[in-house]
Amino acid sequence: ETEGQSEREKFVREEKKRKQAESIAED
Repeated sequence: ETEGQSEREKFVREEKKRKQAESIAED
């Protein structure tokens, strides 16, 4: 089982969402 991998994927997805929100707010 690669539980750490799914945890990391979840973290990466949240980071992408946050970065997108930040770039939208900056416009």
